[in-house]
Amino acid sequence: MEDLKQFTLQKAEELALEISNSEKGKKYLTAKRKFLEDEPTRKLYDKFYSVNREYQILKQSNVEQIELVNQLRELQRQLLSNPIFSELLGAQEEFINFLKELNAEISANLMFDFAAFAKN
Repeated sequence: MEDLKQFTLQKAEELALEISNSEKGKKYLTAKRKFLEDEPTRKLYDKFYSVNREYQILKQSNVEQIELVNQLRELQRQLLSNPIFSELLGAQEEFINFLKELNAEISANLMFDFAAFAKN
């Protein structure tokens, strides 16, 4: 049984490497690297994340936050119009869809949707 487990884990590692080296995997990793290396884009994202967190906290307290909403919308507009961030979102969406296709194929062959239970 232990041999089967080791063999399966090795195949999983090989599959992960193949996925990372796929066209969609490379595209996503390249876009992610560009994002991480671009300080202005990262700072814009960090600011958006920070304001969004503050908004969510105040929203739970039923505090009026019109100014914060406007700031959040403007940051979102800036992020979505940023070519580096837009490239990352597009590549991420393609990669996630690719992974969903792989999951569907693996689940169909196993006759069990393992991904539905993977996070438990």
